[in-house]
Amino acid sequence: MKPAVFIPLCLLAGLAGGYTWGRQSAGRAMATTAVTAATTAGSSGAEVPTATPRPGPQVAASASAVAGQKGKAVQSLLAGFNRKKPVESNLKILQKILASSPEQLAQIVRDMSGPWRNDPGWAQAKQAALQRWVEIAPDAALAWARSARKDGAEPHDVAGVYGALAETNPLRAFAEARALQSPSLQQSALHSVIDAIAQTDPQQALQLSADLPNSLRHNVTWAIFNSWARLDPAGAAAGLDQLQDGNQRRNGVYSVMMQWAERDPEAALAWIKAVPEANLRRDAMTNLFSRLGQRDPQQAVAMAENLTGPLQRQVHTALLGGWVQSDPEAVDQWIRSRPDGGDKQELIKFALNFTEALTPERAAALAGTLKPGPNRDEALQNLFRHWGQNDPAQARAFMDTLPETEQKRLIPTVVESLAQNNPEEAIAYLKVHPIDDPTHHIWRNLAGIISDQSTPEKALAWARELPDEVTQRRVIPEIMGRLASQDPQTAAREALNLTSAAAREDSLARIGMQWGNDNFQEALGWARSLTGKDRENALGAVMNQGANQDPSTVATQFSSLLAELPSDQKPADSLINAASTIANSFFAESQEKATAWVASLTQEDARASATQALASRWVNYDAVSASEWIGSLPGGKSRDLAVSSLVGGIADTDPAMAFEWANTTQEETTRSSLLERSLQSWRQLDPEAARTTILNTDWPEETKTRWLEKLR
Repeated sequence: MKPAVFIPLCLLAGLAGGYTWGRQSAGRAMATTAVTAATTAGSSGAEVPTATPRPGPQVAASASAVAGQKGKAVQSLLAGFNRKKPVESNLKILQKILASSPEQLAQIVRDMSGPWRNDPGWAQAKQAALQRWVEIAPDAALAWARSARKDGAEPHDVAGVYGALAETNPLRAFAEARALQSPSLQQSALHSVIDAIAQTDPQQALQLSADLPNSLRHNVTWAIFNSWARLDPAGAAAGLDQLQDGNQRRNGVYSVMMQWAERDPEAALAWIKAVPEANLRRDAMTNLFSRLGQRDPQQAVAMAENLTGPLQRQVHTALLGGWVQSDPEAVDQWIRSRPDGGDKQELIKFALNFTEALTPERAAALAGTLKPGPNRDEALQNLFRHWGQNDPAQARAFMDTLPETEQKRLIPTVVESLAQNNPEEAIAYLKVHPIDDPTHHIWRNLAGIISDQSTPEKALAWARELPDEVTQRRVIPEIMGRLASQDPQTAAREALNLTSAAAREDSLARIGMQWGNDNFQEALGWARSLTGKDRENALGAVMNQGANQDPSTVATQFSSLLAELPSDQKPADSLINAASTIANSFFAESQEKATAWVASLTQEDARASATQALASRWVNYDAVSASEWIGSLPGGKSRDLAVSSLVGGIADTDPAMAFEWANTTQEETTRSSLLERSLQSWRQLDPEAARTTILNTDWPEETKTRWLEKLR
């Protein structure tokens, strides 16, 4: 199992928003290092070429010729640059780049534009060239930045111009970035500007960001307080009081926490304890201990000892997440040293989530110390899921050490995990360790896994050997459905050879559903070729699928099928259910056609099923018009079912009307149930009105008394 991540969603959002400025900030830092390195090398005696003077009007060569010469010079310069190595390996070339004229720098920036993430030297040189260009020719650099996307430059290159300008002229850089027309470029540039300003004057950066749109302001908050906290964590923490927006404040708190925790975790913890928002305080503290657990777990443990109750349990789990992966032996010793009670059991369970970091022996020993109960059950299930897929021998060996009652509970987990990699091994294990419950969900899951991991044919051969017919009924239809998705003809033949009547019935239904979804007309032809109950079951399943694709056509075919049945024969349940599905789908196509089709059904059960489904759909759509249609229906089973749908839909909002409709049903059990449903809501909304209505009915006094009692 993957380790839990203790970074709240809002923190992730802040990190995502800070990705661009983070790369730009790193780029500026590399550029500064590069400039410093080049300057240092130059002062120590290395050759530094002088900048090429701009040609004046007296130069006879044409502008294009000069440009061509400069272009060749730049190409020659960059051709000698080793992109993959750090800038120190290219120091002489970097010196020449930094000593170039503004025009040459412009050409260098253009030629170096494009992806650079995997080329450290190239990245440093490009950022240094940008920074130098902005320094000696800011107007030209800005002009390029405004149209740089036409040259194929990446947004971080463009943003780097504005960030470099912000180091010498922050207000102009901010104004220029705000003036950009492209929203994406504007966002990148403003990030870069605010970040650059925050490096030296976070208060000014915060003031400038106050005028930005909410989406931008939230993201740059992370950058501002990240830089501020590096300079002065206590001052940055005090500066958070200037933030009113909740999301902005949350990003600021996390920025300060991360920086302060690197410098002085105990001071950071003392500050976090004073954060007034409970949720923010809890999340920040969790993140603090998660980070500290990776870097200095012993200090994290010592700091956690001063906390109590649920908060201590929370931070223990947080620090454990990073610690268990770096030093599982120390984690094991620490957990075992904890006193019984408290959070010891929870810590053991949590540590076992990182089974891949623990040796099998250590994981088994830890699991053995868990007390019976939900923690132990969950931990063992997770352990066997991991071992079943990665170390089957260990899973089987550890299973043998458990009490028999516990083994029986865990067999499904072990079998399912084994089947993921080796279905045959799972089948063999089942023969030695059978599952007693034939209705357990593992059978259906296992059938699907074996079908997917081997073939449906092999899965079917296994299923036919199962001794229990109840289990076969759960397993075989699942396999048949998967086989039908690959080869419906073979699945259809295999289904007819099944000896279990129940498995045969369910399998035909699954095949009909799968085949009907893939090729309705072909599936319908197959279903019509069958006889008896097989035919009806398959037809019902195919019709159910077809109703979702072409309800009008399927409705006509369904009526024809019913007409073919003997008058005294009740349709199979699958056909009756299909009537419900068709009516439901037909309503979306045409209310008039749907009601006419339902009325045309002569078979009582099919008509009742279709009527109830249509009424239920209609009531949810428009209860008033639905009630008008229901009122026009002749008395009998179909109308009673339609009234049931209407009462269920309106009882909570209009119990008086629901009560009136319930009283119109003919079947006594249905009427009693609907009246009680109406009175349940009426008793809450207006019990006196309900009492008065009952007293004014023409019911016998005994009946009135019985219903009045229900209102008490």
